[in-house]
Amino acid sequence: TPTRWLLSKVNSAAAKCGEFIDNLKLRDYAIRVTSDMIRTVNEYLNRSEVPSKERDDVMAYVADMWIRLIAPLAPHAAEEMWEKMGHDDYISLASWPEADDQLIDPTAEQAHEIVQRAIDDVEEIQKLLKDETPEQVHLYVSPQWKFDALDSVEEADLPIVTGKIMGHLMSQEQFRDHGGDVKKVVDRILKENGVWDYSDSAEQELAIFNDAEDYMSAALDLDVHVHDAADPEYDPKGKAKFALPGRPSLYLE
Repeated sequence: TPTRWLLSKVNSAAAKCGEFIDNLKLRDYAIRVTSDMIRTVNEYLNRSEVPSKERDDVMAYVADMWIRLIAPLAPHAAEEMWEKMGHDDYISLASWPEADDQLIDPTAEQAHEIVQRAIDDVEEIQKLLKDETPEQVHLYVSPQWKFDALDSVEEADLPIVTGKIMGHLMSQEQFRDHGGDVKKVVDRILKENGVWDYSDSAEQELAIFNDAEDYMSAALDLDVHVHDAADPEYDPKGKAKFALPGRPSLYLE
């Protein structure tokens, strides 16, 4: 859920910022508590499916963490915000925020990044269309066998060489049935210089995009339709066959 993602991001930031300061990586610390946090919070506030009471409670928690995180960088601004939150003490006397490991959820963070990557891809396509104004985007989520293929390549820890990866996959009966499509997967692995981030399964990735339909629609100002590439109910241009784990294929019309 968006809330689980935000709580994870904020607590991950608290953990990383402590490391950055300890190791004098002050530029990394500054970026994490300013531009990264602003982008994270704005993305959460744009998730209209979050109930207002839940959003307000979560943002109170986030604001408390964020002000304490930013205090070493901007003490005067942090002091002013701390007072506005109703605190009687000084921010300079407040403890450094400790990350709650139980709230750090790499799966939730990964799911959000996959959705954001798809949004970015759609926006790039829109730029290329120039004078055309699409009204909807069809998004095709990869079939399970491609998830299995990437899992197999990653587990084998192979060098990024076409022959090695092709030989590994084609030695397995479950992939031989897909012939030329396996080559497309391998070509993308080489292009990306390795396996990229993707969900645990096709079922999980379908759920991620179905849950994010309204958010994507609002962000893109397009009607968003999510399809299972293994059995798409609408695919006039044959885009489903290009879907990859973590990288759905797209068709705008």
